[in-house]
Amino acid sequence: MGAHKDKNGTWYAQFRFTNWKVEPDRKTKRGFATKREALDWECDFLTQSSGNLEMTFEAFYELYKKNMKGNLSEWESQWYILSCNSTAAPRFWGAA
Repeated sequence: MGAHKDKNGTWYAQFRFTNWKVEPDRKTKRGFATKREALDWECDFLTQSSGNLEMTFEAFYELYKKNMKGNLSEWESQWYILSCNSTAAPRFWGAA
């Protein structure tokens, strides 16, 4: 785990992980305002890329929405998001 400060004052996250091909890989993302944001992004990335079943429903839902948008038209993806927000979301985390 690593969050480092850039010369321009922003933070970046840089770490190594094992990808889905079971090969070592490196990931870097820059431009975070705080160290906490960089570490949170790193934690979220590792949770989503690991295929771990221990992720929260909210994290799974955000990953689902991101992956779904590439496979459907804009109208279809908006319809799915609205229907999930009105039916599944209140049951799992109490907010519509």
